[in-house]
This record gives sequence, C-alpha cells and structure tokens, in this order.
Amino acid sequence: MSNFINRRKILKELVSNIDENKLNKILETEEYKLYNAMITAEGAIKIALENCEMGIALTDVILIGYGRIGKPLAKMLTGMNANLTIVEKDKTEIMNAKVLGYNIFSNCNMKNANIIFNTVEDYSFQETDAIIIDLATQKNQKDIEKIKKIDDLKTKKTNEPKIVTASALPEKIGARKAALYISEYL
Repeated sequence: MSNFINRRKILKELVSNIDENKLNKILETEEYKLYNAMITAEGAIKIALENCEMGIALTDVILIGYGRIGKPLAKMLTGMNANLTIVEKDKTEIMNAKVLGYNIFSNCNMKNANIIFNTVEDYSFQETDAIIIDLATQKNQKDIEKIKKIDDLKTKKTNEPKIVTASALPEKIGARKAALYISEYL
C-alpha cells in the first residue's frame, strides 16, 4: 500500500485534482502494469550492478520467468551482453522467447550462474553460489530463508551477498517516473 500512497503524494504535486476512481482504474490497466514492469527491470539491473563485482557483461545470468517483468529484463540483459539463459514453464512464453532467439529451458542447472533474477512466485531454488535477485519476494519467503541459512548470506566465490530481496522497485527507484506516466492519463 505504501507504493500507492507515495505515488499518490507525487501525483498531487503534478496534478491538482485527482479523480480517485480514474486513478484506481489506471493502476489496474495492463499498460500501467507493463510500464511498472519496465521500471522493475531497471531496478533489478541496478541491484545486480551494486551487488556483483563481475558486472553483467559476459556474466552467466539466469532469468526465471519470461512474463511481464521477464521480457523487459531479458531485453536489457541481452543489451548488456550477458550470457543469458531463461527458465520458463509456460509453453506460450517459451515459444515467445525462442522466436526472439533466447536460450530458454523449462528447468536448468543453476550451479554455474553468477546472477539469478527471479520473477516467479513460489519458485523452488536450487543450491547455488550465484547472487539471487528475487523480484517476487513475498511469495518466496520460505525458500529465501532456506538459502540464507545455507551460508550466512555470502557466496563462496566472491563473498558477495547471496540473495537480495527486491520488492516494490518502482516505488524505490521510479516513483516519480510512474507518477508522471499516470499523470498523462489524467
């Protein structure tokens, strides 16, 4: 709910009379959700760069989920020259990713990955030395706690943080951007 409150505060700075019903309808549109996904992908990249000494270029990266957030994140990672592998179970999304030339599997070994971006709720993580950036934090709390206990939040390779929970990224890095987008509709 804090997402909504902070965006509302920024919106009030941008637009004097906000119709609450219209605002609520905008927040539920697919266009807004896709825009939010793009901001989330940008935030995930920022977190990866802050937490991985190796950077992203030529690094083995796994992206779990090729949905609303996975699609813009895959495009950004590819643009940064990551060695990207996508894990997806939905057959339609698998075909969408294959058509665009991505390496995509329904499951893969995560042992050799350097960075894992997770966009899927209730995903069961394998033991890995990779940094995991979990964008579906609330639903994955049990697995996150299990991973944290494995080696006290540090990877064996580089002593970097093991997992970064990254919920509400549009609020943290792009609240003004999201509010500007909403103000275009009002």
